[in-house]
Amino acid sequence: MRRGYWQSWLMGMCLASAVATTGYADAREDSEVAKAERIAWFNEAKFGLFVHWGPFSLQGADPNAAFDYFEMKENAALREEYKKYGEAFNPQKFDADKWMAAANSAGMKYVVFTSKHHDGYCLFDTALTDYDSVDGLPRKDYVRELIPAARAAGLKIGFYYSTLDWYQPDFVNDFPKYVTEYMFPQVKELCSNYGPIDCIWFDGEWDYPIDAWRSPELVKMIRELQPNALINDRLGKGERGITQLSDFFTREQPSEMNVATSFERHKPYPWEACMTIGDYWQYSIKDTSFKSTKELVGILVDVVSRGGNLLLNVGPTPDGETPQPLLERLEGMGKWMAVNGESIYGATRSPFAALPAGKCTAKANRIYIHLVSRPEASLSLPGLRNKMKRAWILGEETELAFDDAAKTVTLPEQLPDQSMTVLAIELDGEPNVE
Repeated sequence: MRRGYWQSWLMGMCLASAVATTGYADAREDSEVAKAERIAWFNEAKFGLFVHWGPFSLQGADPNAAFDYFEMKENAALREEYKKYGEAFNPQKFDADKWMAAANSAGMKYVVFTSKHHDGYCLFDTALTDYDSVDGLPRKDYVRELIPAARAAGLKIGFYYSTLDWYQPDFVNDFPKYVTEYMFPQVKELCSNYGPIDCIWFDGEWDYPIDAWRSPELVKMIRELQPNALINDRLGKGERGITQLSDFFTREQPSEMNVATSFERHKPYPWEACMTIGDYWQYSIKDTSFKSTKELVGILVDVVSRGGNLLLNVGPTPDGETPQPLLERLEGMGKWMAVNGESIYGATRSPFAALPAGKCTAKANRIYIHLVSRPEASLSLPGLRNKMKRAWILGEETELAFDDAAKTVTLPEQLPDQSMTVLAIELDGEPNVE
């Protein structure tokens, strides 16, 4: 550890003193105006790249790995054995610009990167441990390299930070000490040492309630250091989709994403769905079943039609390259977005409670109907109260005939896009549906 334990201890104790008198009310002083300004880019972006990368990628590439990554949660012996992957992690082909180019090619607008996962290995320069990529073989601060690459590519960038830590003994032996002297100082490092960042994306909160994590104080600290950074809802056991300390709620994988919740329609709240392209978050030689580009486009549209963002994950190889099957899907989505992105970026949830023909998004005085197949009859828009002014297919110059009284649109015999055709309809005002 290059800067000494005493400095880490002092940082933790000073921070503990600073936050000891802070309560929930302080964390909630954040005004609705400030929150709206902070999250405006997120509501516009709609589509981001999640990157899971670290020593667990090396384990995933090991055909002789004797245990699954998540088996370490309950097994100290496995956590000890896993350390060899952290010691051996030494990427040779990492290229921050290539990663950002891949995100751009997919039409993504932001990136979230795993600065520290549950294994405790840090991919940034930290004074709190030498189990990191700066003290270890890579001798690189990947957080520091990714930020300028993202800025150059016009992308927002945030950092995933696991509050759970399988490496630090205090997490098990003295949890309050871990929170005060390790977790808080590390989050402070991320918020202090890299200039403006756009998001702190927490995970691993499920073992302890919000008070044990001291999340109100944590949020207050972030607000002071990074007033424009978004914070997700993983701030304590049972807080996902509930806590008002967060800027947005999160849902994970189709098992959660496919279940509608009250905050989608009755009490709309910004939310994000994160999902893998295959079966694994990290790179794994076992990961061979990948969703098709058509499936991924459909999932993106579904999420946006319900008011959410999609954070689509890739797991680079131990050397730092994005696997070709994942790149192909990102490129395929980018081609679709180049034509149809108008229906995604800045779009809001569907004004229709249900629409048999396809998923709907809305923006200003337009609605967008996403069609996987052509309805047998004309496209019907039941319950629409607005007058229709014109209709067309995105990417096509020809306008479509419509019957405003019947609220129907005449479609061509063949839909032009094999993945999903988007029908745009201009109205006489913001969508008004019975």
